Amino acid sequence: MKFSSRVVLPTILAVFIVFFVSAWSGAQVLEVISRTGLGGTDLVNWGQFGPTSTNVAQSSTFTSNNGLTGQISTSDSSQMQIRQQENGWIGNFTQGEYVLWSEIANPGEYLNVGFNTPVSAAGANIQSDLYGTFDATISAYNSSNNLLGTFTEPGNSNANNDGSAIFLGISNSTADISRITYGISNGAGNDFAINQLGIRQNPSTAVPEPGDLAFLLAGFLPGLAFLMKRRYAKAV
Repeated sequence: MKFSSRVVLPTILAVFIVFFVSAWSGAQVLEVISRTGLGGTDLVNWGQFGPTSTNVAQSSTFTSNNGLTGQISTSDSSQMQIRQQENGWIGNFTQGEYVLWSEIANPGEYLNVGFNTPVSAAGANIQSDLYGTFDATISAYNSSNNLLGTFTEPGNSNANNDGSAIFLGISNSTADISRITYGISNGAGNDFAINQLGIRQNPSTAVPEPGDLAFLLAGFLPGLAFLMKRRYAKAV
């Protein structure tokens, strides 16, 4: 059976476009490793709980700059405290910023940050309390407590006071992140601190621009046409 390229090419092109748009616009849970990449529209400053060395009770309520509320706790009910870079915290956050320190006692335990209104992305810089290398993990859950995604990145804890603490965030293409957790492993200890929490409440509108689609098609079609021409020339 012979097929005309006038029929085959448009058919393949249509399938390609449907697949491309569907893949691009489908639900995506992604790791974010920079504050810029998070595209945050809001943030939580931990200094709202008080000056350095202020103790923070379990299930304390925070309020973001834009009025979003939520609760913070630790999975093992360990102590939480506010510290300030170079004033109670000698680390590699940015000079003067407030951080939330969690005195996690046991491996596998974590800091829990819940949102009363689900968000589409959240993230912060994180540093181990003890100097040296460590692995930091972030996980996100929806309102039904279903795991949406989890990611781990290596970090290096030091006293450089230069903002080099690694950033670790998570993003979803729908605003259904009701809770995130932070934890560390493979370090000298289990406790750590995070700085101000960046938040994006609305899903990213990262859909292909017409120019982007045209660029991809410009590279795809000539090659496809060449292959189809050779294939069907041999079949004639």
